[in-house]
Amino acid sequence: MVIIDKLKREYKRFINKQFLKINGNYNSDHLISDSADEWKLFYIKNYSQMDNYFERLFKNLDEESIRQARLIFDRNVFLHPWRKIKTCYLYNLDCIYEDFEKEAQKQTVNKDKYKLPEGSFYQESIFYYKNGLSFVPDSVKDYLIDKDFLDCGAYSGDSALVLNEYNPNKIYCFEPGAKNLKLLNQTIKINNLGNKIIPVPMGVGEKQEKLCFSAKSEKFVAQNDNTDDCESLEVTSIDNFISKNKLNPGIIKMDIEGAEYAAIKGALETIKKHEPVLLISIYHTPIDFFEIKPLIEKIVDYKFIIRKIEPDFLCTDLILIGYPKRLEK
Repeated sequence: MVIIDKLKREYKRFINKQFLKINGNYNSDHLISDSADEWKLFYIKNYSQMDNYFERLFKNLDEESIRQARLIFDRNVFLHPWRKIKTCYLYNLDCIYEDFEKEAQKQTVNKDKYKLPEGSFYQESIFYYKNGLSFVPDSVKDYLIDKDFLDCGAYSGDSALVLNEYNPNKIYCFEPGAKNLKLLNQTIKINNLGNKIIPVPMGVGEKQEKLCFSAKSEKFVAQNDNTDDCESLEVTSIDNFISKNKLNPGIIKMDIEGAEYAAIKGALETIKKHEPVLLISIYHTPIDFFEIKPLIEKIVDYKFIIRKIEPDFLCTDLILIGYPKRLEK
């Protein structure tokens, strides 16, 4: 895109002049205003190593995965303004959205089929893209039948309604937030799915612990941090949950506000042993974006796809879809 190419050139000049004069040593504290700036700071700090990061990420990916991953990275780094100056920017979105996004924006969903309680945000793209399962072959869908699904970051149960179409044994919905948990229970009730969907009032992470979620920073922080807006929550690892409950996992879906990398580290034994289909959000942080795929590739032989499944926002809902390569044969 012309606008991103121009901004990218200016950004490189900016970095070369301001940050890389003294062996990459600099103080960027004055630039930090919000977690949304994390992508830019990652790029600045790792500028000389970016080719290596992309080489690892793009290994064995199809061309469309590479294109969409690069698109979201470039938007985060070069298009989105620093939060402290965001009011100075006004873009014509018709010049920014790609054709695949514009086409998806035209799609509509039958809301009578997917019933959500009042107060829920109705994200049509979840139902249109089936949480990413619309991109996998039929052999993968057959592989899921009668297995247990883990919906990590279940929100109001919208994803669970979609996952239920793939004939699971049970869907375990991890949702630690009290407000969202209430919506989830209402969704289960109005769709008569009490025999299929199991609410789990916990978060997922690398290990069993207590954390709290800061609504202000949209991050998970340690329980003892002095955070006024902190909502306390219990966290378990997926490995522990699967072992304790003797489950046979077919899907692990994650959209957990930037805690994905830690949660994947706590699920490596499950992934290695059971080879579930993975639907993992990698858009919250650069660490999720660059590190989750290489971490999983070390232990299993998976086919990976990257797709953006939210056409109405520039940089959200980029997911890593993974499944055993043998299912393609």
